[in-house]
Amino acid sequence: MDRKQFREELFRISAELGCSAAETYYEGDEAFSVSIREGQMESYKVAKEVGMSLRVQYNGKNGYAYTESFEDPETLVRRAMDNAKVIESGDEHPMLGAQTYQTVEPNATPLETLSAEEKIAMAIDMEQKVLAADPRIVRTQGSEVETGFSRYELHNTLGLCAERETNSAAIVLSAIAEENGVVKDGFAARLNDKADDVKGLVQETAEDTVFQLSAAPVETGTYRVLLKNSAAATFLSPFLGIFSAEEAQKGRSLLAGKEGETIAAECFTLWDDPFHPSAPRAFDGEGYPTYRKAIIENGVFKTLLHNTKTALKAGVQSTGNATRSVSGPVGVGPTVLSVQKGEGTYEEMLEKLGSGLMISGFGGLHVGMNPISGDFSIMANGALVENGKIVRAVDRITVAGNLYSLLKDIEAVGADSKMTLYGPIESPSILVRSLQVAGK
Repeated sequence: MDRKQFREELFRISAELGCSAAETYYEGDEAFSVSIREGQMESYKVAKEVGMSLRVQYNGKNGYAYTESFEDPETLVRRAMDNAKVIESGDEHPMLGAQTYQTVEPNATPLETLSAEEKIAMAIDMEQKVLAADPRIVRTQGSEVETGFSRYELHNTLGLCAERETNSAAIVLSAIAEENGVVKDGFAARLNDKADDVKGLVQETAEDTVFQLSAAPVETGTYRVLLKNSAAATFLSPFLGIFSAEEAQKGRSLLAGKEGETIAAECFTLWDDPFHPSAPRAFDGEGYPTYRKAIIENGVFKTLLHNTKTALKAGVQSTGNATRSVSGPVGVGPTVLSVQKGEGTYEEMLEKLGSGLMISGFGGLHVGMNPISGDFSIMANGALVENGKIVRAVDRITVAGNLYSLLKDIEAVGADSKMTLYGPIESPSILVRSLQVAGK
């Protein structure tokens, strides 16, 4: 039977067997990816996954069960009921009734209408173009095209009906350059609505790769630092958990109880934006209506992110930040984090920097960062800047400090926003007063 018929049968059987309420969560994902290397297909994947979880309320308790096959509704209901029978405490995630949502149009990407053959040809073309961009580029590490489509459906017998779709796309290119025995690599990416910018991707990859040929560490010391947009967004990604009320209530976030306190520079504002065009959504993983909210506004910490369970515990309203999968528990997480743009192009931010370091990338993020204390010590690369001009490439350096100190040391935020490849975070370039750098 199709999933709608299966859902209706689950609800009917749940009621017949004595459940007071029932809820289903469906997720269907389609993914395509291809990677080309040296003219050959290195990897190719086409995947389709579907699943549905069931929650029943039985004798005052909640039980869960999950399936990928929509063929035996009674067995799924009985499994959920059996789980409810062995649970000692009640479920702290309230089952919501009917909700009203903002109208959100599904996002579109320029690759969703392309055939598999056209995507493969695109990946081949990207590799050929970057190899032709500069004679010092000798090979690639991969030329990748990825697309995805997901559908989410949340229904229950209390009247909740929430459905949405989202598309994703990415093109990623990495290359290797060699000159006088020196070998360096570089990469670039374009996401979602910019995933057809092959020309820009090739140019950025080639320039970044060749530029690294002059790279060398700088002297150990304290430097003014400009975090380039993509690096700033990447830097924030390991610290997503500090904004979770769930982590705070478990003692794993220093932001617990800090609402209303100044934790960053006045020029820094961080939004949780469920209506960001990269992945718009009108409801969260529990069906709670979403809304755009400032987490940090003009340096002041405004709110942790909540689902219904953490909100109930804290005595506040949910912020619409429940996360969910068909086979896992409900959690808390951001929608899209977006650092509010300031003023100034990338070139103007370099001028504001004056003399110091521009950081364009990091390595070993999840090894060298402590999301609880905020301490970090991570490998980085970028450029030495003098009088607002890039002098040469820099690599093999380690930057160290503390996230909370860094946020207060922000001097300026640019207007050149970019989304990171590693998480739902968008940031402009950020100028920081000082960072400890270990080099030569």
